[in-house]
This record gives sequence, structure tokens and C-alpha cells, in this order.
Amino acid sequence: MKKILSLLFLFAFCGLKAQFFAYDPFDDNSNEWFVRDDDSVTANVTGGVLDVNQKLGSFYNDVKGVTIDTAGEFRVEAMAGYVSGKTGVSYGICWGAADLGNFHIFYITADGSFGFSTLHDHKLYDDFHPEQNPIINKNGKNWLRVSVEKDASGQRKMIFCINELIVKTIDLIHPYGTLFGFFV
Repeated sequence: MKKILSLLFLFAFCGLKAQFFAYDPFDDNSNEWFVRDDDSVTANVTGGVLDVNQKLGSFYNDVKGVTIDTAGEFRVEAMAGYVSGKTGVSYGICWGAADLGNFHIFYITADGSFGFSTLHDHKLYDDFHPEQNPIINKNGKNWLRVSVEKDASGQRKMIFCINELIVKTIDLIHPYGTLFGFFV
């Protein structure tokens, strides 16, 4: 079984040189993350974590709306940890979602790779193919970040970080909406 252990979830956006941070310690479910227990997934907020156990070979998102200016600079961060299951299963950040058929995911796997994909009209596309990286804590906790920033020439770039190190920079892929959360 695959589980995601998420200790922190941090949203930030920049506008007029100001930042907003929302920190969810998962002490309770006051922010109303989706909880369920059925044939496909178990998702609970317990013991200070959002614990997701994906039972089938599909995916599960737990997302929340956040007021951000997607035309500006922003970032989304999460601490995610692997508990058990197949080591090639992806888990990480779901961001820029409009609905369950249109979103982006920055993910890692317990066997040490990372990637970025887009689900558009319920079809999954790799924005860049999964890559192995030694900075990923295999079978352990990892800090993931996607940020959108302007480079020196004023072009908006997406910067992908794992454990505070940049692993990839690409041209901006526009978000579909303002839902952010977790992906398994």
C-alpha cells in the first residue's frame, strides 16, 4: 500500500512585495481536507499528518482553493513521506487545479525519481520525463517546492526544488485554476 505522510503544507504568493503564508499543522481537520475510506483510498487527518493510502492503481488528489494571483510570482511547498507500497508509485504536490480533470503535479517516487505532469481534459501528459536524482531521500521524507519566478530577462520560469535544492527549471506552464494540494 502507498501512503503519503504530509507534515506541512505551505502556500505563498508575492504581490506588491508582500507574501502570504498558510501553514496547516494537521492537528485536526479544521481546514476540511477530504477524508474517506472506500475501496479505492483511505484518507485521514490524524496524528498531525494527512495520511493517504491509495488502494488501486489510479490516483488521488486532496486539494484546497487558495486565493493567489496566478499571473504573479507564487510557490507551493509540501513535506511528503513514503510509508509503504510499490516504490515506483508517484506522490507529491498537485497545483493549479481547476477541477479533477485539469491540474499539474510535481512528484517524486520512493525509488528516487522526480517528474512533472499535466492532466488536461482527463489525459495525463509528461511535461518532462521522470529523472533519477540522488538528493531524493528514498523511502523517506522529502521537502518539495514549485515556484514561479521571473528570471533576469523578465520571463516567468517554474523552478522545482527537492530538499531545498533546485532540480529543474522550465518555462512557465500556466495553472488551470487556484486549487492546490496533494497527489498520490
